[in-house]
Amino acid sequence: MQHRATARAPSRRPRAAARPAAVPATRSADPPGSRGAARLIPLSRWTGDPDDYSPPTDVPVPAGADTTTAPVEQVHALGGRDYFALLNRMMADNPPDPADAPFLGTLAKLGIAPGASLDGLSSEELAVLDAGARRGPEALRELFARAESAKTGGWAVHRGLGDYGTDYAKRAVITRFGYGANLDADALYPHATTDADGRPLDGAHTYVLHFDAGRTPPVQGFWSLTMMNERQFFADNPLDRYAIGDRSGMRTGPDGSLDIYVQHDDPGPDRRDNWLPAPAGSFNVFLRLYWPEESALTGDWTPPALRRTG
Repeated sequence: MQHRATARAPSRRPRAAARPAAVPATRSADPPGSRGAARLIPLSRWTGDPDDYSPPTDVPVPAGADTTTAPVEQVHALGGRDYFALLNRMMADNPPDPADAPFLGTLAKLGIAPGASLDGLSSEELAVLDAGARRGPEALRELFARAESAKTGGWAVHRGLGDYGTDYAKRAVITRFGYGANLDADALYPHATTDADGRPLDGAHTYVLHFDAGRTPPVQGFWSLTMMNERQFFADNPLDRYAIGDRSGMRTGPDGSLDIYVQHDDPGPDRRDNWLPAPAGSFNVFLRLYWPEESALTGDWTPPALRRTG
């Protein structure tokens, strides 16, 4: 069965992320038919039959491209002249939104404009650009730390994502640390780095995330709790389980409540269905609420704190 819809990209360099949801009967790392079920085909080559298109296999890598260093590290390594020259080239290819005009007027005084050249800048002006490029990564870390410090029960809930308008600071922070984000109406991502008493989460201890009956994350889609290590990668574990949620077949208590066990060691067969494995050291977790209900959007519902139990 084919479903057709049109999503118009706001720029020439769009980014798309597909999230297939496995129903319980097909729950696995790769649900049957998931690979190859979605294909990316240029509109100019679309005939109506996806089997008519075969992607090229000989696309060359541009000369000089660094294919080993993470993109964010490459950007942070750029000096001011190279960084803002790249920005000028990218703005020519991706014209700014009309709402950006006032800010662009300020930047233009430093030679920062779509397609502009920096060759005419003085050494003093170039020094200002270099200072800005050096300060940028530190400023983003400070802004992110400030946002993370606003917690309820140990959870930081970042709101107003996905549609930033002229809030350039929030856009930059999410680009640096989140690689993009959905609109609140599509998803919320409460993030916890500490337990109920403000202590950093660590695999040397055991934790329980307890939901009273009827108080699991309110969603019209689905929800999950995802484990991340200190480098924001998935944590290897014997179950190959990196998230657990309402489609995981967890057991509820006699009163309808739900306990999720967050720890490094196997809690035993009676609790294994509700176990989210943690790494041995520092970790953090994300609750992901897809298609959240109004109570989550307004903050009337908030996640319970993670309690250290051992």
